[in-house]
Amino acid sequence: MRSVREALLDLKRPSAVAMGPDGRLAVVAEHSAHPAKGSRRNELWVLNSGGEWRRISRGGEAVGAPGWSDDGRLAYASDEAGSVRNAVMVWSDSADASRVATLGGPVEDVRWAPEGHLLVLAADPGADAAAIDAAVKIETEEEDPKVHRPGTGWRRLWRVDPATGGADELTPDRVSIWEFDILSDGSVAGIFSEDPTEHGWYRSFAGVLEGSGTLRKLYEPRWQITSPAASPDGTRVAVVEGWASDRGLVAGDVRVIEVSSGAVRDLHTDRVDASWVAWRDESSLWVAGWRGLGSAFGWLSTDGGEHQVWTDASTLGDSYAASVVPDPDRRRLLAVREAIDAPPEVATFNLDDPDRGWQPLSAFNDEVASEVRGMAQVDAVEWTGEGGERIEGLLVTPQDAARRHDGPLVTHVHGGPTWGFRWAFNPGDSLELAEAGYQVFLPNPRGSTGWGQRFTQANILDPGGAELEDVLAGIRKLIAHGRAERGRIGLMGTSYGGYLSAWAPTQTDAFATAIMISGISNNVSCHNTANNAHFYEVMLGGLPHEPEALDRYLDRSPVRWVPNVSSPVLILHGEKDLCTPLGQAQEYYQALVEAGKTTEMVVYPREGHGSHNWEREHQLDYWNRIVEWFDRHLGPPAP
Repeated sequence: MRSVREALLDLKRPSAVAMGPDGRLAVVAEHSAHPAKGSRRNELWVLNSGGEWRRISRGGEAVGAPGWSDDGRLAYASDEAGSVRNAVMVWSDSADASRVATLGGPVEDVRWAPEGHLLVLAADPGADAAAIDAAVKIETEEEDPKVHRPGTGWRRLWRVDPATGGADELTPDRVSIWEFDILSDGSVAGIFSEDPTEHGWYRSFAGVLEGSGTLRKLYEPRWQITSPAASPDGTRVAVVEGWASDRGLVAGDVRVIEVSSGAVRDLHTDRVDASWVAWRDESSLWVAGWRGLGSAFGWLSTDGGEHQVWTDASTLGDSYAASVVPDPDRRRLLAVREAIDAPPEVATFNLDDPDRGWQPLSAFNDEVASEVRGMAQVDAVEWTGEGGERIEGLLVTPQDAARRHDGPLVTHVHGGPTWGFRWAFNPGDSLELAEAGYQVFLPNPRGSTGWGQRFTQANILDPGGAELEDVLAGIRKLIAHGRAERGRIGLMGTSYGGYLSAWAPTQTDAFATAIMISGISNNVSCHNTANNAHFYEVMLGGLPHEPEALDRYLDRSPVRWVPNVSSPVLILHGEKDLCTPLGQAQEYYQALVEAGKTTEMVVYPREGHGSHNWEREHQLDYWNRIVEWFDRHLGPPAP
């Protein structure tokens, strides 16, 4: 029988659910691992009227961004034309998929406009993928030599004629478009920036791209914005605004902007950190987001009247941004849903019978679920953090009663930090560790999303400060209740979690060992080499050449305090990571070696940020090394 680690690599994650005017669904099924060097694969499925799923993409094809026309045609992006997903395909019941256009770079969104043409958002070669998508450079071919110039890698909006394949660019010169929706008069509401990089995304604004090609700014936010949604009558645009550490992680408050004047109204979100909105009618908005350890969804009134929001102990949409898909007659919602006992599947929620809850529509992961389900118990935990702050998290324990309440504990701190651990099928990648007999503690310290913007912004100017104390307070509670043992507690984390996993051993002896994954070791050099420099400017209060900010940059850099490290540290990093470049791993490793500390560094060729979309053999090696490292330095769990 194969291991849980191997089974989870066969998980398919539905994404990009699209509903047609006749109620048909299209969904992309993403594979959890790629089979070979540099390869990508996923599948495009359509649910027919008989309730059967039909695969319409070809074997080995990488697809995305499906969108239905009013007459039942399905457009989507494909790598059918080469090594990147730059082909626009159109499929219908009466004809196999055919390529209607080929653009210069990868297609990220496709919409049918009312007059029958396609609006296509595509990135130029040389643009960066978001951190949640590996943070690698998007290249059509390997450059030799590699040339870097400012003002390259734009994201552009194209009008494509599906009959002729003709493509006309709509975006003005030196403007990037990140997301968009179509207004009733055919103009485009979107999220724009005048800097094409990830750094520039943090300074995006809401605007309207008019038919003449003129871009008019509507709203320049204090924080980051996402999910532009045009009202049915075209007079208003809704967006979500909140502090976001990474593109794709925006969660916060809902704003409604008047197209004519730019006036902004804030909506009451009923304690939801919203991550997605769409218009339900002229006076209400569909909304989805995070509330505590679960997801929230429903609708909000735009005039302060009736609203309805449900909370579900699950993850709706994906782990980065909650979302749902309403059908046109407002009778049901659709979403990708996963929960502790349910792998990610397409599910439906009947608005006329909400007590039934979410019901699955797909069964992509039945085999994996049968191998994995029930092997661990997941419990919510709550404690008081620094300054009396209420903190929540999850504790995962192997189901084997002989292993529970006993043995080593791994504390897994999440990335972002504007993210959080939720009720999910494999929360915090804990099942791989539970299989090896480890308990896994998943804290959501201040800085996490799901508890309001005050909480999310509470670690700004204090990285590694009170948030680390929140984590340590949770561990002290577990020790007091006999769920953890001093001297047998490990730490791991990815991205910002990797930063905390490098930082904590320099500040406390609470952890017997730590694993830094895609982490940050030197705030100054990371600011100067990463593609998201603005993140550091927010978290650390300025640019590193500004004296007051520089003191904070240096003081909160793990390399500054390496002599204090007393526990062994394993460092894992992808070679092509642009979000936390490889130099961060190398700096920490070299500093540890020079200080005579116990350490090891593993670099994965061809891989980017994090591990969730790495090659299959790299993911297996990654997990085998993590378990072996904890076995060696915590003492293996009881057999």
